[in-house]
Amino acid sequence: MGTKNFSNANDLITFSRASAGTALRKIAYGSELVTNGDFGTGDLSGWSISGTDATHTVTYSSGGARYQSDTTSPLLTFVQGSILTIGKVYSVTVETTAFTSGSLKTDSFSGTNIVSNGLGTITFYGVASSEAFTIVRNSTNVDATIDNISVKEVLFDDASGDLTLINHPAGIPRIEYDADGNVLGLLVEEARTNLITASALPPLLGATRDTADNITSPTQELNGGLVVEDTSLNAHGIRQTAVLPTAGAAEYTVSVFAKAKERSFLRMQMYGDAVMHTLEGWDLTAGTAPPGGTIQDCGNGWYRCSGTFTVANTTGGYNFASVYLGESSGSYYYTGDGSSGAYMFGFQVEAGAFPTSYIPTAGATATRSADVASIPVADFGYNQSEGTVVFEFDADTGGGARLLSLNTDINNRMDVVYLTVSGLIQLFSAVGGTGSVSLNSANTYSGTQSKYAFRFGTDDFAAALDGGSVVTDTSASVPTVVDFDLGTSPVSTFLNGHIKSIRYFPRRLTNAQLQELTT
Repeated sequence: MGTKNFSNANDLITFSRASAGTALRKIAYGSELVTNGDFGTGDLSGWSISGTDATHTVTYSSGGARYQSDTTSPLLTFVQGSILTIGKVYSVTVETTAFTSGSLKTDSFSGTNIVSNGLGTITFYGVASSEAFTIVRNSTNVDATIDNISVKEVLFDDASGDLTLINHPAGIPRIEYDADGNVLGLLVEEARTNLITASALPPLLGATRDTADNITSPTQELNGGLVVEDTSLNAHGIRQTAVLPTAGAAEYTVSVFAKAKERSFLRMQMYGDAVMHTLEGWDLTAGTAPPGGTIQDCGNGWYRCSGTFTVANTTGGYNFASVYLGESSGSYYYTGDGSSGAYMFGFQVEAGAFPTSYIPTAGATATRSADVASIPVADFGYNQSEGTVVFEFDADTGGGARLLSLNTDINNRMDVVYLTVSGLIQLFSAVGGTGSVSLNSANTYSGTQSKYAFRFGTDDFAAALDGGSVVTDTSASVPTVVDFDLGTSPVSTFLNGHIKSIRYFPRRLTNAQLQELTT
């Protein structure tokens, strides 16, 4: 049987995600595609305008393009044609320099994207759905002046690119990197909701925000806000009400991106039904977390800190989450000096026993949909009788994750499952709804990136983890397979981690080869 090679995951993997999703990724940008986006020519040259009449006009004004449109037809369009390639991802930026009323949008990308709804700058990532870049009204009675319009292609996984917390558009796979620029792999997560309604700029308690001292956050935008303690005897930091969706006791995870300045210690709290739950001791200088907490290096001095709490929630309960500055490793309630602080960004509260990727919110809660990734076996010459699969992965260690599934349906499948309690990796197989194989690895999963291999054939199943002893089953049947599901299975639990690589062999490898390939 011949070998089939693919240059990247998109060539082979069938992927969907119904929402945007963030991940740390190396990206660069192509050249500027908009002509005269800053209107430096002193006019609107390079742009096409249609739909004008007495109450629908785009005119050059105060160094920008003033868009005015009332409640009636025709639709006024402001266009640069044939600058986009359908299906590619672009970064779009529009600044509103004068504003009276209304809002503007572009329909040139997947979904409807607002480009102006008041003074300030809007940046988003979008998948091009047309070749023309078009700005139209989003509401009635629009009167706004826009400037510094930029459209650039996003170049994913560029070796010269910057590590960026990018909010990938819906349907775009997320290949994530660590703080040192090493590839972690395809990120596959379950659906989660950020219960915080103002993630970038949450409310403060015993503190002020020095917007003049904002710095570049992991998104590579100037939105890393400096939280400054006030001079009260108080806790100093961020606090916001979170409406908890689950009645009774449930686990919730709080997270925030933070960078040390004068203060380098953090305390997290969740309050529910008159009970305060506390974790403290995140050290933003040493990059360490307290027992029960986690910390992720995001580069450039930024860390994502998270803690999980079991919180009761009954009718009428007042629930909030907070992150406070520490004067020292043991002092979080003190008289502030009015000038010391730390940088914070990306506040999140989610129902679950572990953190998932950041979900931006702006005025309302937001949900990130699940990642769904699979490879049809018809695409690569799969051998239904026997074979071997080798893959590298990392997985959440708190939720019984399905790492990989070769299946037709829930009754016919080979699932690789992380067993939460034992710490083992299990190979489970079912044929016609009856369990056929249940092989636990000889060694435990380390919780970091690991290698796992398994072979299958009638009365010959075997598996090895990280070069450990090979475990075998010599009395089992092989299910018929239609798809490789990556990071999930028909049981619908998720990896909540990364698949770095997958290798498939249409034959059974030896025990020695399984060990060698996972070492």
